[in-house]
Amino acid sequence: ALPTDLVSLLAKARDGAGACMVGSRVLLAIPEGQVPPDGLRLEEPVPVAFESEGHSRIRVGGVTADGMTFFPGTPVPLGASESGDRVLRFSTVAMGRMVAGEDDIAAEVQFILRSGSRELLSVRQPLTALPAPVQHRVELPADLDPNLPLALEARGPLCLAAVLTARITPAAIGRPADRPWGDASPDLVLFIADTFRADNMAAWGGDPKLTPNLNRYADGCRRYLQAQSPATWTLPAHAAFFSALYPPQLGVLTETDVLPSAAWTLAEHLRAAGYRTAAVTEAAYLSASFGMAQGFEWFEEHTLGLAHTLERAEDLLDRDDGRPLFLLVHTYAVHAPYDVSEATRARLGEHYPFAKDQDAVIPGLVSVTQSMQRGVPTPGSGAAKVKAFEDLYRGGAADLDLGFQRWLDALEERGYSDHGLHLFISDHGEAFGEHGSFGHGSAVWQEQSRVPFLVQGPGIDPGSVPDHVSLIDLPRTAAGLVGVAPHPSWMGRDLGGGSEAAPVFTFQTRKVGGFDDWAVTHGGVKWILPTEQEGEPVAAWIYDLDADGGETRNLSAPGNAPDLSADLLGLMQTVRQRLLEADTALQLSPEERARLKALGYAGED
Repeated sequence: ALPTDLVSLLAKARDGAGACMVGSRVLLAIPEGQVPPDGLRLEEPVPVAFESEGHSRIRVGGVTADGMTFFPGTPVPLGASESGDRVLRFSTVAMGRMVAGEDDIAAEVQFILRSGSRELLSVRQPLTALPAPVQHRVELPADLDPNLPLALEARGPLCLAAVLTARITPAAIGRPADRPWGDASPDLVLFIADTFRADNMAAWGGDPKLTPNLNRYADGCRRYLQAQSPATWTLPAHAAFFSALYPPQLGVLTETDVLPSAAWTLAEHLRAAGYRTAAVTEAAYLSASFGMAQGFEWFEEHTLGLAHTLERAEDLLDRDDGRPLFLLVHTYAVHAPYDVSEATRARLGEHYPFAKDQDAVIPGLVSVTQSMQRGVPTPGSGAAKVKAFEDLYRGGAADLDLGFQRWLDALEERGYSDHGLHLFISDHGEAFGEHGSFGHGSAVWQEQSRVPFLVQGPGIDPGSVPDHVSLIDLPRTAAGLVGVAPHPSWMGRDLGGGSEAAPVFTFQTRKVGGFDDWAVTHGGVKWILPTEQEGEPVAAWIYDLDADGGETRNLSAPGNAPDLSADLLGLMQTVRQRLLEADTALQLSPEERARLKALGYAGED
């Protein structure tokens, strides 16, 4: 029988061919019937550390973090030996292709931590092709010689070892709301529910039965009822509100663009202010491959769903080292392909007659999409078919609500509810034929652009705010909440700072059905314009959102349309000018491409 590790490796090998080490032997696997080659050259890509933001970084498996790689027998320094109630916290990884054969001892690597000749830690961990970091916490004896450095060594078969996020901290750190050294900067937790429409919640006119846990949470928050995303699909939206620059300014417009390293993100800013910055995401566009790990000391991505996301996020909470925490938690739980749990079907089935799955309703939508017109609601004859599709989406929102309550409980148990600031947002909405389109990234009407924006924490009065705001305001607002001056490159405004209302922009960024629109909202009026226009911009659709939030009455007729002021026209030019150049070419693995296609993004080969 082949070792489990080898079977896993060969299953992932392209065309059924692959190789790995079994003990001291190299085993080659080829498709049945294929003739073995006369000669063979084995090459193994080695993930070495790279420099980023002034830190040595490494990407291994689903983790991108501060760290360094080294080979067995070569000790690496981890800092000076400190004593007096101090601990060393770090993670280790052993990466290789060797697995155990029938007569071999299980392939493993021994990590040894020393101060001079004094051994402080000796642990063994498996050597695997798909490694996961192992955490360590070592109490440093009080009598360590400060002149002797701490050094970590790996012993075992040929492999690549790595040490991640090594840091010496006080042993006694208390809890987030009760540090031994007194007042500390507040923690900041940002929860991003990808594709989550604002009207999934009661405060935005949604069904109160759908998301009761989120509704209770929202009751204790400052609620920005007219928040707009800077883009209506995942990649440019996140790039924009991570960096407080609009997608055209960043050059992040298509499926293959990468957030430029020159963009200064909220994570980078808080890290520079002394925060421990960590993130767990569900990959695809929220990946280090697209530049999203910038500023995060520890960035973890996976494709295992909401339950695993919450498990990993709770682990990141538990890694408290005394520094204030900025933690980002991202999930695609509501994103297509839509799925509804049995628990939600049992709770809401009487009110939402859920179809078996998405594939059961999509064929019925074909005729509906063929009859749709851009800017016009779905004809009444297709309403029932559309509702069956939308019900599945709403069921996914209800499932997210269940998971979110688990997350609130985790924060409460660990003391983060009393001390931290908590934000809940989405990156964009989802259309169901309201203006002749489905999904997202296909237009800039409210069903795709309006998002929930909730802020909760000490000193923040709960209540609804009707102002038109943008997620581009997130970095300045978050920095203001934790008492850090904003970065001068950031656009947007601090929503807690009493600044005047500003224009809000939303971009589609890519052509869908031959259209690529963008929108500007100011003074309650929303202008929707085609991206490719010569001369002075002319709006195709204009709405008074304060009087017509559903965008049912187009005011663009001559003599009836509100004018774009000269100042607004000037700002519209500014936000469409590219400021930063891409410095990283996109490189995706076959698994990453498959994940994007599973989410409905065809991408570019």
